[in-house]
Amino acid sequence: MARLAPTTIDHQLPDLQDQHTSRITVRQLLALHDQHCSTGGLDDYLCDGYMLSQNRVLRNARAHVVSRGFRLSSSELSECHGWKLMTLSYILEKKVIPYHDTVTLLREIERRNPGHFTVRDLVRVSRPGRSGILHESAHAMADALMREEKEKRGIAEATTDRDRLFEILLGESLVAACEGFAAYYGRGRMQTFLLWGYHSQVWLLPEVRAALKETIRSFGPQLAFEIWTLGFLHYNFLYDRIDATDIHQSLRVLGIAQRPSAREMRNLRVLFDDALRLNPIARTHVTFNYQYFMRLAEVRTVHDYMKAIDFEFVDTHLPLHHYRQTIAAVAAAVLSPRTTTRAQPTPSLPPDAHGPMHGAPVNQSPPCQPSDTAR
Repeated sequence: MARLAPTTIDHQLPDLQDQHTSRITVRQLLALHDQHCSTGGLDDYLCDGYMLSQNRVLRNARAHVVSRGFRLSSSELSECHGWKLMTLSYILEKKVIPYHDTVTLLREIERRNPGHFTVRDLVRVSRPGRSGILHESAHAMADALMREEKEKRGIAEATTDRDRLFEILLGESLVAACEGFAAYYGRGRMQTFLLWGYHSQVWLLPEVRAALKETIRSFGPQLAFEIWTLGFLHYNFLYDRIDATDIHQSLRVLGIAQRPSAREMRNLRVLFDDALRLNPIARTHVTFNYQYFMRLAEVRTVHDYMKAIDFEFVDTHLPLHHYRQTIAAVAAAVLSPRTTTRAQPTPSLPPDAHGPMHGAPVNQSPPCQPSDTAR
């Protein structure tokens, strides 16, 4: 009887591909977490305070939802973890964003096996269930800002299926852009590990990161965010490809009259193509199920859903000022340079993975106590 070769199994496991970061121990990770307890993070969400101090998108999204009366809890709304595609309206109504405690068991593992387990072990062997704090916070922010833009103009809540569908898919696209920019502002392997493992469902290929950097340089971060949002909107409307005409039309809707240079166009195509590269089966499954539970009229099969979204949203909805302003308002909110927590420099981590962090003994600060409220 033949068994799988170890190299075959190893090839299928995720890897940080970075010896320095992968040798950081759980002890050091917990020390980093404890160092940043006072920066406004959650006590039982791994390195939350550290990531808030380092990443403006995480920081601004969190500040926005807390200012709107939302609470973050690891002990409430556990029902949302079981039926994720049904939960958005429920979360918005309850004003509670549920998340998983990712600290308590790590403390117990470290107590039983001091200094033994590393970040590499967490990535390759026992990855936690990813919480949707950023995802749901971005949804709450997009929903609130869209309501505000409509109220300013005396526009009633959407009543037609097309209007409701468009608003739902625009919200999903804004969330995707938020997560993409959070990934872009992540610096170094440690932040990438924490973002992908705990905070976000989006990670950037090197060529996408480079294209986004160039697009920000050409158009500024605000317009780059808005442009990428429209890329994700095409994705959510189940486009299978985007040509130059679609990109030019999207730019015109955003008020960009000048035609992009050949180099700018190449970068924009990378961003739009990246949005469409996500799994088409998962895309259809998620969007259909989500709309299904919104009780849209006559949408009971995938075929019904495909018919429902078969309209030229770039012509019918994007030109409407309140939708255009919603995109701009979300971009401005998540990209604001203003900080609401104390930003601290990234601590230096020593080559010796089993020693304490440089300048920060493990017991320098007391462990945080779990809490169900955002600071």
